[in-house]
Amino acid sequence: MSEKVGIFASSGGTVAAAGAAVAVAVIAGALVVPRFMPDPVEPEIVIAAPEAASTVVPEAVVPIIPPPTFDVTFIYPDGTGTVAGRALAGEMVALLLDGQEIDRVQADAQGAFVAFLALSPSAQPRVLDLLADPDGTARAAAESRIIGPISAPVLAQVAPAEPVVTQLAAIEPAVTGPTAPAILSADAEGVRVLQPAALSDTPPEVTTTVALDTITYDPDGDVLLGGRAAGEGFVRVYLDNRPITTSRISLNGDWRTDLPQVDTGIYTLRVDEVDTEGTVVSRIETPFQREEPAVVAAAMAEETATEGFSVAVKTVQPGTTLWAIAQERYGSGVMYVHLFEANRDRIRDPDLIYPGQVFVIPDDPVTQ
Repeated sequence: MSEKVGIFASSGGTVAAAGAAVAVAVIAGALVVPRFMPDPVEPEIVIAAPEAASTVVPEAVVPIIPPPTFDVTFIYPDGTGTVAGRALAGEMVALLLDGQEIDRVQADAQGAFVAFLALSPSAQPRVLDLLADPDGTARAAAESRIIGPISAPVLAQVAPAEPVVTQLAAIEPAVTGPTAPAILSADAEGVRVLQPAALSDTPPEVTTTVALDTITYDPDGDVLLGGRAAGEGFVRVYLDNRPITTSRISLNGDWRTDLPQVDTGIYTLRVDEVDTEGTVVSRIETPFQREEPAVVAAAMAEETATEGFSVAVKTVQPGTTLWAIAQERYGSGVMYVHLFEANRDRIRDPDLIYPGQVFVIPDDPVTQ
């Protein structure tokens, strides 16, 4: 205790003490610095306001206005007939024959319309189209009706039953029965017969056996078969008695199927109608020449090159007619069709099979 007092009493001790004081002061300063620091600042908590939900403006939905549709098309042998269909309620519908307007009718409050036709005779088939709202949206029907040739009445010279006294026998004219034109429906899926050609005194046809109406070549050269049947089963297609494909008979009584992977050549084409029990109930057989697309195109080149071309006809096989349809809505190019208007002579007994049956085919079917 005395040492510590003596040190602080001397001058050296005073320096030492001062130094100690400084040291202490430094230490003390170090210890008391927090007392002179500002009070800690509470961190400011910033609560961000929720972002306003972005407003999504839905794209304007453009309503799809349906095109007009055909319901019924019937043409009598003299060219008069009826066309019925549907459009929007109160809408005007134009009927176009080969692109030329021939009539306008207005749909009723339920959207139904009926037009009465009086077509002039024609040696060539013609295309009938529908155009809804022709002065506005001008919406064309998705399918066309192809009207077959309409014959003009033929005056036949008929001698009277009793002789006459005059030097020249009296001759009175008589009108031979014309043929009602065939009517086909043509759309992007192909062609089908709605009304087969028939004589004026022929009663309305009731299909009792399977019928092969059309053989269509699409722009890619693929083959599509179409026809009618009376049953509720299906049809089975054969080439040279080899089964190729089957197709269900629709509720409308027609059938349609493609003919896949068939090489160019001549075949016996057979179509069996099979009922729901699996029994063959009717059959049709016919020669079929699978055309080379280039050959068909060459055969039709003259007709298709004509300005304003819509439909052309050229016979290429016995009992068949080659139709060519070229319209933008059918896609690229031309659709070729063999049309079988009368084929009852080719009906075969379904209980019989004709292996190796021979048919006569012209040497040059394209130019027949």
